[in-house]
Amino acid sequence: MPKVIPKDISKPEREKLKNLLYTKISKLKTKEEVADFMNDVFTESEIIMSIRRLEIAKMLLDEYSYPQIRQKLGAGYDTIKTVRFKIDNGSGGFLKFIKKLKI
Repeated sequence: MPKVIPKDISKPEREKLKNLLYTKISKLKTKEEVADFMNDVFTESEIIMSIRRLEIAKMLLDEYSYPQIRQKLGAGYDTIKTVRFKIDNGSGGFLKFIKKLKI
């Protein structure tokens, strides 16, 4: 499969594709269905990195410092900074996820 570069796809088409994915994911009912989907679509590394971002977000929301997060998780400052940016300027996904699931 050729590599897809997001900027080479029009914004409306990217939004259409993302909305299709969101709709399909929202129809999954059980943990097993979600696990099967995630394991088929994403690499193990992508799944682990997503979990790590959630851990970073939780620690940031719990007011851990960047050095504390780096020491505990081994995360790079750029990753921590990116998660912080998403918490402050994103659509609220990290906060909603963490609060809803009380992680």
